[in-house]
Amino acid sequence: MAGPLPIAAGVELQGLPHVGHNNVHGAGIDDEERATLLSAGSPTSSSARNNAGSGSSLSSYLVNISAVTHRNRKHVHSFYEHQNSIIESLIETEALHRDPSMESPADAEAAQAANDAAANEAAAEEAQTQRALNLSFASNFVLLVVRVGVALVSGSLSLLVTSLDAVLDVISGGIIWGTSRSSKKRDKYKYPIGKARMAPLGVVVFSTIMGTAGMSIIAEGAKQLVEGEPKEDDWAPTWVIIASSVFVVVMKGGMWFMCRNSKNAAVQAFALDHLNDVVVNSAGLAGAMAGRYLLWWLDPAAAIVMSLWLIWAWGKQAYEQLTGLVGLSAPPHVLQKLTYVAFNHAPDVIQQIDTVRAYSFGAEDSWLVELDIVLPADMPLRDAHDVGEALQLKLERLPEVARAYVHLDYESSHAPDYEHKVF
Repeated sequence: MAGPLPIAAGVELQGLPHVGHNNVHGAGIDDEERATLLSAGSPTSSSARNNAGSGSSLSSYLVNISAVTHRNRKHVHSFYEHQNSIIESLIETEALHRDPSMESPADAEAAQAANDAAANEAAAEEAQTQRALNLSFASNFVLLVVRVGVALVSGSLSLLVTSLDAVLDVISGGIIWGTSRSSKKRDKYKYPIGKARMAPLGVVVFSTIMGTAGMSIIAEGAKQLVEGEPKEDDWAPTWVIIASSVFVVVMKGGMWFMCRNSKNAAVQAFALDHLNDVVVNSAGLAGAMAGRYLLWWLDPAAAIVMSLWLIWAWGKQAYEQLTGLVGLSAPPHVLQKLTYVAFNHAPDVIQQIDTVRAYSFGAEDSWLVELDIVLPADMPLRDAHDVGEALQLKLERLPEVARAYVHLDYESSHAPDYEHKVF
């Protein structure tokens, strides 16, 4: 089929960014800078503009960010960085369309080496994830022993918040750790598509428990404020309280640093838990000391503020996980990438791309994909099957795709919702 692939009504190829006069003008820069950027980022020939399916052609649209001078606003840099990231993402998909039989031995060896490197990286990431989960769970036990001991001898409500937080950390951390391990044990008969949703469900349960505990502490803090100054209690030596709190803050800060960049939902939940522990234990110590040596009501007031922080932080975390569980649509750059892969697959027989959908199902940064393509009405079933299956396999090789469903059709006049009910 000569020329560009037709796209059915309602489908836009937003994933084909370009650098032209309108784009550069819209960035709010002067003529001299516009000329510099266009010479750095624009295609060098009209044929390059017309050949959107070529990775070498797409690379000509990349903009040299260093050509953007300091006179530009920050959003100009961000704009071109985002454009470049989209183009680079599309160029990476070119490898999906290469015919292995046409590759030279050197290319095949390089491809195999890249696959092996990716497999090793995935194994290393999995080992790091498991190590982070185990260390996080163990650190919560250490935190529990330290905080409960200090809270019992101090009588401070602020320190009671930290000890209750430690108890819940162990319980809720056990839920996250257990659900994460359970999600990896597959039974294709009982759970045909796996148990990837177990981890985000554990985070939701964790968040609910933390929010409930925060509300109980708020109630106790309000009660103390209403009743007035409590009687003087015997405290443990101040240095013991300070030393234990500093130990906990350093330990939890180190665990947060270790877990902060993980893509695993369970490890992310632990990272937020570690950060919360740093904030709660620091504020708890400050509130306890202020309540003892300055004004008595600063202790329950600090406890209430910390509890509100816990409710907000874990409520936000629960909301993010719930939106993923209910089928949130993939962001535009993912839809653009999927459309681009289909755009370049078997262009001699695919007549149109009808529908492109991608939505979450619980797993982090992993999407279920539904893609409808239009083939000739007289195409043999065997040939049509091979075209659709090949496209499905290509889509599922993308790291963003958990499962892809390719629907074959011979016309695009019907509404997409006609074929599937909305549930």
